[in-house]
Amino acid sequence: MGTQTQTDEKYIDIEELIKESLSDKNMTDEKEDLVLEYLCQTISKTDSHGILKKKAQNGDSYAYIQLASWHIAHAKNIKDYCEAFQYASKAAKRGYVEAYYILGQLYLYGVGCNKNIHKAVRYLSNFVNQITSKELLNDDVLIDAYKKLAEAEKSLGHYGKAYSYYHKLQEYDSHYDAHAKEMHQEMQKHRNSYVFNFIFVVCCFLVLCIVIYFLTQYIFAETKAYANRYSQKENITIIEPQEVSLEKQITEDMIIVQEPVSYRFVSEEEFLALSLSELEITEAQSTSEYKSQKGNDYSASNLIDHDSGTTWQEGEEDAGIGQQLTFVFKEPAIVNAIRLENGKRTDADAFYANNRAASLRIFEEDSILIELPDSQQVQYIVFENPIMESQVVITLESVFSGTKWNDTCISEITFYE
Repeated sequence: MGTQTQTDEKYIDIEELIKESLSDKNMTDEKEDLVLEYLCQTISKTDSHGILKKKAQNGDSYAYIQLASWHIAHAKNIKDYCEAFQYASKAAKRGYVEAYYILGQLYLYGVGCNKNIHKAVRYLSNFVNQITSKELLNDDVLIDAYKKLAEAEKSLGHYGKAYSYYHKLQEYDSHYDAHAKEMHQEMQKHRNSYVFNFIFVVCCFLVLCIVIYFLTQYIFAETKAYANRYSQKENITIIEPQEVSLEKQITEDMIIVQEPVSYRFVSEEEFLALSLSELEITEAQSTSEYKSQKGNDYSASNLIDHDSGTTWQEGEEDAGIGQQLTFVFKEPAIVNAIRLENGKRTDADAFYANNRAASLRIFEEDSILIELPDSQQVQYIVFENPIMESQVVITLESVFSGTKWNDTCISEITFYE
């Protein structure tokens, strides 16, 4: 599984390893039905955690899926699942299909990450769609993935999709026929209810149109009669109401649910405890920058030079509201946090003499407005339900006014995964 460019040294026959794991007498009774842990034990059993971590640091991309599997197979607390989530995310970016199976179940149960059934369905469906043609997995793994998909879609009320997954499970076990029939009945009930509600809404809409039509005719007639009484000749043009076309029926498959991105401020101690990794930025751009007559540099590159003494300063005549900063990552990543040093930080007088950012809008899709405190302290912002981005665009929405200059300054911005 994963990419087909893996060397023979890294290749594993999952079917043989699953069979070996299932026959392992050391497995406890509580874990006998946890196919995920069987799979993770077989993937991570070849090397120790220290060796796997060293391989990952040396550029061995397959070590990421092995590390994710190791943390699940040896999980003692929630920190292990958080580590597994981070390594599985990196493995998924590199094309390892096993990572989709792991991420799907972590999102489904909300361990190591925020519970998100929609993301769980997306990862598990990617897994079964990409792994079927390879025919390398033991049936227990595919059955488990299809079962989790069916149950997740059922919980979301997507009975049609749940039915299709239960129907697929019938190929492996005939007892899923009862589940498939149940979903078919739910589909029929839902369809009948939807049709009834749709007809009811259409009838109400038609009645409303008729009422509006006759009310409009009555108003125009009364207006015309009133005009004829008080003016000798006055032409009144009566405008017939246009027919309002019915909206097209919207089905469940057309509805896309996106979890909103939210944020919170944390202390430096809490931020360091998260053990996040700094994202590598290849380029920083701005829509404007101040051109100093003395030759001083106020470009956007100052924001990523890890030097609090340098500053980006917008170059507009006003406070720079609406100016944008664009940060391009070396590779697509999930932005989990931001470290921000606001204002000009050469000294306290310079900080308050110039404008500081009061609110910033971040992300182009599912944008979120961040309200900043007017403080010289470093600000740590952590995002909930972040999305994967190849670049981040930040827009200046409002500022705290400086006592002397109308130039808005920011010293440092660092992104973390």
